[in-house]
Amino acid sequence: MTPERYYEKLCDYSDQVLSDSRWKSESDDLGLYIFGMVSYGYALALGRFVLMLDIDVINRGTSRWFSEKTGLEASRVDSLISIASVAAFNSERYPVENQLIGLGHRFIGEADSRKIVDTVYDSIQNQRGSKGDQ
Repeated sequence: MTPERYYEKLCDYSDQVLSDSRWKSESDDLGLYIFGMVSYGYALALGRFVLMLDIDVINRGTSRWFSEKTGLEASRVDSLISIASVAAFNSERYPVENQLIGLGHRFIGEADSRKIVDTVYDSIQNQRGSKGDQ
């Protein structure tokens, strides 16, 4: 896989999440945070396992991609990616984030992209339920 194809895969995935009719009601801070964590897991797995990229390269690319796709300012996205890059390797301190990142990892070889899209929305609903945010 080339870096260009890597970026295309990330864009295909995020376009599906963001164009889903559920996004309109789920695009608040919690929804963006969960989407970011699952996305980081997906991008990390593709970048590390498929392209053998260094973590800092993955983090920079993921920040740029997520900012472009969500419209969030770069500093906010950089903070999200900074947390994700630590949480990916520290399940004790970041158990929820680590679990969400792990969900994104699972889908690198998945042919049915609806599964990861549904996972993002299911995860948002699960967190809303556990926090009483409904």
